[in-house]
Amino acid sequence: MANKYYLLRVEMIDIKPKIWRRFFVPSSIRLSDLHEAIQLVMGWSDYHLYEFSFGKKTYYFNGTVLTDEVDDDLFSNDNPKPADPTLTQIGLSKGSSFRYIYDMGDTWRHQIKVINDDFSPPADRVSEVGCLDGELACPPEDCGSVPGYYDCVKAVKSSLNQDDDDDDDEADDEDQKETKSKDPNDDDEDIDDLDDDDDDDDFDDDDGDDDDLEKSELLEWLDGWRPDFFDLQEINGSLKGRFPLKKAVKPEGAPVKKAVKSEGASDQKAAKSADKPKGAPSTSPPKDAKSANKPKGKKGSK
Repeated sequence: MANKYYLLRVEMIDIKPKIWRRFFVPSSIRLSDLHEAIQLVMGWSDYHLYEFSFGKKTYYFNGTVLTDEVDDDLFSNDNPKPADPTLTQIGLSKGSSFRYIYDMGDTWRHQIKVINDDFSPPADRVSEVGCLDGELACPPEDCGSVPGYYDCVKAVKSSLNQDDDDDDDEADDEDQKETKSKDPNDDDEDIDDLDDDDDDDDFDDDDGDDDDLEKSELLEWLDGWRPDFFDLQEINGSLKGRFPLKKAVKPEGAPVKKAVKSEGASDQKAAKSADKPKGAPSTSPPKDAKSANKPKGKKGSK
């Protein structure tokens, strides 16, 4: 029986604008593997614990096994019984939705909805799980939940705006240099004006310096992270490595096509050899056949 596929949409709750992905998975995928698929399509690093919730039913990964034996504190059972059902066993259908929470500290909440429960994946797909589209990058790991995410976005946008302002300032400086070259007699006056401006702007702003230092450290920690980044090709490359496309298996009882021999001298020779019974005597007489059949001691007539 051919495997069915689900078309899913995952989006992060509590964050605007929405961070989302649309991807397909086989219906036989287990929750532990679905977790890995979500990590890859969203861009997480799989550092933390997670849980799935289907209505009142919760499956929690305690660091060792995925289990449905959980209490309110999620840590009361030291030796829980493993439970890792497939999506088929859970009984999802079109329109069904469930929750996925990653990192019990930052508590990144995801809503997942079944868009299609009988999806036909693209013919040119390269993996069992594939991402079709999406928008925006997931938050940096351990950034401090939703408020920390917004701080990261603000710092990056401020840095980008500052870069634009620096470019504008450089363009203004070039214009000023051109003006000075045209009016060499005004050099002393221009310098005096700049000195006056510097005196006016020379003041202590400890709070501003602290904010700049904090923003600089945050940008260094983010290491190039961009909130608007989304690379579909990179995501599907990661999925291909983790969920490679399975080779088609010929069903049992399928007729086997016999190979047809090409016509030729060698085939004809083989056919003649095949027609000859094993152990049949040779049709050519042996060298001593005539002498052996001749009566011994018989003389010729006189």
